[in-house]
Amino acid sequence: WIFEQVVKTRSRELFVLTIIFIGMGTAWLTAQAGLSLALGAFIAGLAISESEYSHQALSDMMPFREALMSLFFISVGMLLNPAILMKYPLLLGTLVLSVILIKALLTSAIGVSLGLPLRIAIVAGLSLAQIGEFSFVLSSAGLAYGLLTRETYQIFLAASIATMGLTPLCMKYSGPFADYLTKVMPHAWTRGRKTFSESDEKLSLTDHVIIVGFGVNGRNLFKVLKNLDIPRVVIETNPFTFRAEQERGEQIIFGDASSPEVLGHARIGEARIIVIAISDAAASRRIAALARQVNPSIHVIVRTRYLLEMEALFKLGVNEVIPEEFETSVEILSRVLKRFLVPQDVIEDCIVDVRRDGYEMLRSSSSRHSHAVGIAGFLSGAEIGSFRVHRETPIEGETLRGGVLRASYGATVVAIRRGTEITPNPDPVWQFAEGDIVLLLGTPEQLRAAAKLFDAGKTAAAG
Repeated sequence: WIFEQVVKTRSRELFVLTIIFIGMGTAWLTAQAGLSLALGAFIAGLAISESEYSHQALSDMMPFREALMSLFFISVGMLLNPAILMKYPLLLGTLVLSVILIKALLTSAIGVSLGLPLRIAIVAGLSLAQIGEFSFVLSSAGLAYGLLTRETYQIFLAASIATMGLTPLCMKYSGPFADYLTKVMPHAWTRGRKTFSESDEKLSLTDHVIIVGFGVNGRNLFKVLKNLDIPRVVIETNPFTFRAEQERGEQIIFGDASSPEVLGHARIGEARIIVIAISDAAASRRIAALARQVNPSIHVIVRTRYLLEMEALFKLGVNEVIPEEFETSVEILSRVLKRFLVPQDVIEDCIVDVRRDGYEMLRSSSSRHSHAVGIAGFLSGAEIGSFRVHRETPIEGETLRGGVLRASYGATVVAIRRGTEITPNPDPVWQFAEGDIVLLLGTPEQLRAAAKLFDAGKTAAAG
């Protein structure tokens, strides 16, 4: 009711002051009742979060949150007496190591008991091994009620601050440490508890796409593959996403894709493509290497955040790497040029140039690590594109014998799909009809030029 009346005034300043008043007022009331200020502030936060204006309240309080958090930790540091560090160095060192070790072991054990792979459980354990800030509130209350002596309080304070200071290092080296343990420990201990559903056990996919990660990229790809009726399966570690998609009847597996059992369950040996769309660079490398090891012929596509990660992935045998920062820059370039009314074909030429310049160095670098030349080596610089024949397009009704594609544009017809029937290397008398899917081989420039024949908006004659 209070927020309703304040919002009607349309005064942002009054709204902010009301939030502060409710928070501080509730904290003061709980203190007067013999409870802690922290409990009052907590109750006020719960009350505000349940109101329909909670999002605006959070937005307005964000600047205050950063300042107050800084003051909190600064005040904690000011409470510490540096002399205690010199007086009990061995005790403090033992306490710090004991706290980190015990908390890391307990958290990791909980993760393993929930079915998580050992690596994820270890990373979580080391990342949460510090003493939390709420412990300061409890220790202050203990000191006030005489449960802790002043010296004991100082020892606890020093150990707590030390564990917080070591947390960035624990998080930085948790990944490499977990990788080392998973290599030296028996594999049965590291893979995590099996949580596949009964329906998952009956997966019978071949020539399918494996999607690792069900974020924005994974969802978009999955949606398109489903619409085109292309076989696919998702591997996801988020249990909530797993259950939600499983209830929708989607083919999704819960597990860590860096585990051979999980990839085997997704039938990696029979898959055509694996798309790794996760944010963990180290995990992406492990999954790519394992996929290439199990299925040497699989096409591996990895989404990565930075260009610097590309070469390491190419060395592992990844076929295509999509760096987010580079593709974002290409999209920004396209939209800026569109605002200046630059013709679409000019924009496409600029994008091709940018992609060629951006990827050429890493592609040439990765080629040095290839020990055999496959068909892709003989088709360097060429691409295969698919085009649909629409009604009233220049290509409709034409035959291969007319040579319009090869003679005028330099593109070669590899195969044509009509309905469910695919005809490789079609005869010269083949006549293009509406709905045909034509696979063309040529350079990017040749394919872009040939695309005009399949565009109903073009008026150029085919011949």
